[in-house]
Amino acid sequence: MTDVNSNEIEFQCPSCGNDLKLTMAQLKLDRHMICPGCSIGINIDTDRMANAAEEIQKAVLLQTLSRGRGSAKIGSVERGCYDE
Repeated sequence: MTDVNSNEIEFQCPSCGNDLKLTMAQLKLDRHMICPGCSIGINIDTDRMANAAEEIQKAVLLQTLSRGRGSAKIGSVERGCYDE
């Protein structure tokens, strides 16, 4: 599983719409950032964002694992059909 801190978060400035991209690690270092597009201060609830990122990561992992099991079953059925 990848480290949550390396996940990139993309969002837009609420004032000017400038596209912003930071890693979770960068966001955790400073809960306040300045938009390079309009210089407005942006406060970020990093704890809430980190929790959401972890939940998303868990959901993706579970989905990946369930696909792996499903494809294995399909593969064994397909092989059985071809063997006959």
